[in-house]
Amino acid sequence: MNEKGKAFLLILLALTVISFFLISCDGGGCGVERQLNVQDPDVEIITSVTTSSIPPPPYMDTRQFIIFAKEKVVLSIYFDNTVHPFPIDARFHVFDQNEALDLIEHWVSNQHSQNVYDDAAKPVREEPLPANKITITSETITGHTTAPLGSGWDHYRVVYSVKSYTIRGLLSLSAFNNEAMVYLYFPIVPPPLTP
Repeated sequence: MNEKGKAFLLILLALTVISFFLISCDGGGCGVERQLNVQDPDVEIITSVTTSSIPPPPYMDTRQFIIFAKEKVVLSIYFDNTVHPFPIDARFHVFDQNEALDLIEHWVSNQHSQNVYDDAAKPVREEPLPANKITITSETITGHTTAPLGSGWDHYRVVYSVKSYTIRGLLSLSAFNNEAMVYLYFPIVPPPLTP
């Protein structure tokens, strides 16, 4: 191989290494895993029960947002209230390390409000938390709400457990337990037909 060919291969190798490095940085992380621990004092947990002005239902899915302020990561957890047992969808939203915290909070607000913040931050990466890493460990019915026509909602206090999980070069989540209120919808039961 002549000198030009060797030089071309070296440049190609250098570009490949640089590209890999830039991808691993992913918003300023540069391959250093962001340590996510719910016990950290800067962590904020916001729970929202989405409601609708058009019945039914005024209670919809329960959404929980765990904001890891120092690490610029949000873990969102969605509980579907239309079926039981409750399906859970959990995912990480990773923001640039230099993103302003208030703009991340605006993004969280937009997820459960009427999208009122135009300046909200945008995640640079989103990753699911595998389903086998989050489980409901107990449920307790704490009350009921009945709508005028007979439909309603059972109020469940749900305790869930999250196992530790690592995405290599991006984040490392410590195990934790938490709870949320989920409102299971039950429809109107029609009266039996009389012959």
